[in-house]
Amino acid sequence: MISVQRVKGKMPILYSSAIALQLAKHCQKPAIELARLITEHFSQAALVQNSPDEPLLAGVSFSLRNFTVKFEPSGWLYFELIPQGLADWLQCMTYHSTPQLQQSVEGVRQELSPVVAPQKSSKVNQGHIFDPFAVQYTHARCCSLLRLAREQGLLAEESVYINSLTSSAIAAPRNPWLNSQSELRLVHPAEQSLIFALIDTVDELQSLLAAAIALPLEPKGYRMVERLVAVLAKAFLSFYDACRFWGHVQQSDQALVQARLGLVLATQPLLQVLIQEVLGLVAPTEL
Repeated sequence: MISVQRVKGKMPILYSSAIALQLAKHCQKPAIELARLITEHFSQAALVQNSPDEPLLAGVSFSLRNFTVKFEPSGWLYFELIPQGLADWLQCMTYHSTPQLQQSVEGVRQELSPVVAPQKSSKVNQGHIFDPFAVQYTHARCCSLLRLAREQGLLAEESVYINSLTSSAIAAPRNPWLNSQSELRLVHPAEQSLIFALIDTVDELQSLLAAAIALPLEPKGYRMVERLVAVLAKAFLSFYDACRFWGHVQQSDQALVQARLGLVLATQPLLQVLIQEVLGLVAPTEL
């Protein structure tokens, strides 16, 4: 497994890795040579076509094709998520039953449960301050937006997406993320900041789960979840304040409205499971 870390900043989504530098110390080869070999192997694996004989490899290659890889003379590797790959990931996140997300959250919940039990209220621990009302308010705001969008016919009631909070079926927008030039439609800084927050939340949940498997989880893991949900809630509220759904934008750019609603659909279930299943708090659906 190659260890990667997201490069903070503007689009595109970029991950860096020092694996070639680490291997160079053990293989007695230049890091740039190892980086070139990794890049070539990655590119070849991404070209593998779907085939009945290689279903697992083909499944892996699908995700690899969502990235381009390059390296620097120093040996650092960079994996860039292409727009179509980001669109596919966002579309997956609009479905409450995303298997990878459910697995991560359930794993974190189980590992955290001994720590969570005695401290389910607002808390100040070792200088760490968590305001549960702010994240609960954000979740309720998400649900309110989804209900209003459904009432106005912007989200169809189908069996594609099951929203347990509203006890109804909601169909996620059909891939509204890219424009006719296959570029990301969401270019406002607040939209992109929310996308970054969604990605970082899922990435860090995966890392937390891996750490919990390796070692007994300390209380800092619980505080990390609090921080994750607080950052995600703040990013969503900034997005909500800066980006419109109704009025002129609804009349002039339906696709943009659908993409923005897609971000709401991606954020709501993630907030729900973090607030309700992991932190053990109430995830209200109304303000």
